[in-house]
Amino acid sequence: MGAGLTVLGGVAGTFINAYVNSKKAHQDEWWKLKREAYSKIIETLQRVAYYSQIVGNHERDGWKVAEKRKQEIIETFRNHIDELGLVTGVGAFIISEEAANVLSELEGEVINFRNAEEFSDHRHWAYSKLFSEALQKIRALAKADLKVR
Repeated sequence: MGAGLTVLGGVAGTFINAYVNSKKAHQDEWWKLKREAYSKIIETLQRVAYYSQIVGNHERDGWKVAEKRKQEIIETFRNHIDELGLVTGVGAFIISEEAANVLSELEGEVINFRNAEEFSDHRHWAYSKLFSEALQKIRALAKADLKVR
């Protein structure tokens, strides 16, 4: 009977250990997904803010570049705006509710901007500031959510 209890205890211990390890592996995988989502969102926000500044500077200074280069810059900027919408939608179920709210508030402005036909330095500077502020908020929320310093 003592040997049977020992075997039973060993089997139970094995199942408990497997359960704990499985749960830890799931938590580790979820953390990696969160990290990747935040990284992609932060990287895209950074690009949008950067290109918004570039376009704003050119608008202010009179676009002293060739028309082809101007169109490339504007197209790159619009592509980053589109990418921001995509990563926001994809990452929204993984990131914290607070971070999702920041991106949701930004989304309406992004849609308006994406659909705009004309650019102006004033609009670009305003949007650059908006994107930069959202970037700072998302960075802080990501650090808190991922429990990194």
